[in-house]
Amino acid sequence: MRFVRVKLAPKMLQKGEYVINEPSFLDEVQLCERKRPRNHVMSINYLREVVAAIGFKYIGDTFNPITDVNVISAKGVPCETVEQSHEIIVKLFKQHFPRIFDAYVEYHVKRRPNGTNLIYFLGSPAQAVEFIKMGFDEVLEKDLNKSKKVVGKPAITDEEAANNQEPVV
Repeated sequence: MRFVRVKLAPKMLQKGEYVINEPSFLDEVQLCERKRPRNHVMSINYLREVVAAIGFKYIGDTFNPITDVNVISAKGVPCETVEQSHEIIVKLFKQHFPRIFDAYVEYHVKRRPNGTNLIYFLGSPAQAVEFIKMGFDEVLEKDLNKSKKVVGKPAITDEEAANNQEPVV
């Protein structure tokens, strides 16, 4: 298995290729959107709900949203949109529980499609360490795009091949 760190994912994936984007918990934040306070200010209950949804998905039952992430520092912070809520949640995880980003990568690697032999990773180099731990080989992007060189002359040219075709009887 191989992986390559890239800034942009290819537009067309070949057979056996898969893309893992930079860690984002926007889907989980959107799932908890109904519980976001109507006054657009972060509350403890909303923060814990989102943190729990993310933690249980990527870490599992060993995650404790009350003790693993201190959400008090984000209480009262304005959050007009889902994207603002997401930014606040990411900052909380970076400060209090950075292991969640490694768990994100591990989660997506384990759920890759069968037959995948190359993963394009758009995250940071610090998060790419998880691939090495799982036994993946890193390939540089410049090495991936090299085409095979043709060495020597072909045994027959295209013109000779066209002239040598025998009619089928």
